[in-house]
Amino acid sequence: MAVKIDNNQNTDAIYIDHDGVTSSETILIDAPTTTTGSVIMVNDADALTSGRLMYLASAATNSTTRKLVEIINDDDGASGAECLHIQQDAAMRALNIDQNANGNSIYITSAAGTYNTIVVDTAETTSGATLSLEGNNSLTTGSIAKFHSSSNNSSDTRNLVYISNDDAAAAATTGLYILNDANSHTMKINDTHSSRSAVSLALF
Repeated sequence: MAVKIDNNQNTDAIYIDHDGVTSSETILIDAPTTTTGSVIMVNDADALTSGRLMYLASAATNSTTRKLVEIINDDDGASGAECLHIQQDAAMRALNIDQNANGNSIYITSAAGTYNTIVVDTAETTSGATLSLEGNNSLTTGSIAKFHSSSNNSSDTRNLVYISNDDAAAAATTGLYILNDANSHTMKINDTHSSRSAVSLALF
């Protein structure tokens, strides 16, 4: 190895005071030729208690659009590369987002035409819920879920919401269950077309 630091004291092993620079990097790793290794690796941090593997903080008040952390896989031929992979072996959240401002917590733009934008694959859920939206107790004119489409395609038959109980042995399963404790509509259908039925039932 080119540089080895062995610090046995309770002090910073490396300290960089980088002032007066606006457009240059504090640390730059330029064009590494790594193939099967890792360009940056933190390994065997097994003494952690309340500490972290990495801490990145900014309190800048500048409103310029920016990304505090940016990961780019910049070649469409690298079809086997995942931009971010999280493995959680403990019975704890793998990802926790604490959104304290009036903005979207998660925002996705997808150019996938035939693939799903969000996939929960082979969930081992038994008595829980694969998707649970809880504690929406601040709602006024908002909604728990909204599904909207303005596609003008009239040639392809499609279902905007599709629920499938795909095993005949699951005889105790209800496809859609609605519980309404309030004195209001349990289901309301507003159909603006008179040429077709608002509800179509196919019983087999």
